[in-house]
Order: sequence, then C-alpha cells, then structure tokens
Amino acid sequence: MGDCATGNKRKKIVIAVLATDAILVTAVLIGWWMMKHRPPRPTADPVTLAKFASTPEFANLSEDQKAPYLLAIKDNLPAILAAAEKGQMSHDEQVNAMHNVIRSRARMEAKAYHALPPGPARQAQLDQIIDEQEQLRQKAAQTGQQVGPKPTMLKQFVESLAPDERIQLASFVFDMLKRRQERGLPGWPFGGSAQ
Repeated sequence: MGDCATGNKRKKIVIAVLATDAILVTAVLIGWWMMKHRPPRPTADPVTLAKFASTPEFANLSEDQKAPYLLAIKDNLPAILAAAEKGQMSHDEQVNAMHNVIRSRARMEAKAYHALPPGPARQAQLDQIIDEQEQLRQKAAQTGQQVGPKPTMLKQFVESLAPDERIQLASFVFDMLKRRQERGLPGWPFGGSAQ
C-alpha cells in the first residue's frame, strides 16, 4: 500500500512539473510572438518606420495611435526617400507606406483645419502645409524622385471615405489649392494634376 501511495505521489509531481513546463513554454512563445509583432517605437530608424507604415497593422491603428508615427515620418522624409532610392525598401513597401501615410495625414490635416476658426488660424495652417509640400517637392526635384500621390491613388482614397469625410476633405483641399494660387505656386504640388 505504501508503494502505491508513493507511486501516485510521484505521478502527481511529474504531472505538475510537466504542466508547469508546458505553461512556461507557452508563456515564452506568446511573449516572443507579441514582441515580434509589436509595432516599433516612433523613435525607430526611418526605414523601420516607413516599412511599418506600409503594413496593414499601421493602417488599422486609430488616428491617435498613428499621429506620432506620422510626425516622425514627416521629420525623416529625406532619409526615407534616400533609403528607398538605395533599395532598402521594396517597391510594394514604398507604395503601401505612401498610401497609408497620405490617407492618414490627409484625414488628420483636414480635421485639424476644420477645428480652427475661419480666418488667420486656418491660413497659417495652410501656409505651414504648403511650405512642407514645397520643401518636399524641391528635394524630390533635386534627386529626381517622384513624390506625392498619383491621381489614381487619390481617387481610391476619396472613394473610400464616408460622405461627411469627403466633404471635409474636399473643402480643405479646395482651400489649400486656392491658397497655393494666392501665393503664386502651382495648384498641385506634386506635378501633373489632382484630377
């Protein structure tokens, strides 16, 4: 009887040890998977940021979650363009990143613009955006790179918006194009036409 009780006790200990090991291995695997799929920090290197911006994970973030990435990408755009030119990003990564970033920035900028009272505050925001567009356009001209959305991309983007967002964006773009004209700049900053 004592041997049977000792055997049962050993079986219970072995089962408990195996169960604990299985739980630890599972926890380590889950932790590893989460670390691997965790978004990079907005302070990551420019190529990492641009590659992340090309993913569906970035596209599915809320506007508030995207905001620090968009600012970091804007601040690092020359380095991102240089990396793309050197082949550090695939063509698909470049296209998807541009698509996701332009969509998100356009929504954020239109919303921020309409949150301001009409008048000098809105004009100041338009001037800041236009100045950034012109800097980007000049850098692209120096390197021979194509920047900005293609008309087909813009069409797809606009068609994907809810009707109220379309109206807000159209009003914002109209005001921006009008302000560019007032400043003596080409209406569409990226060459060609927005249509």
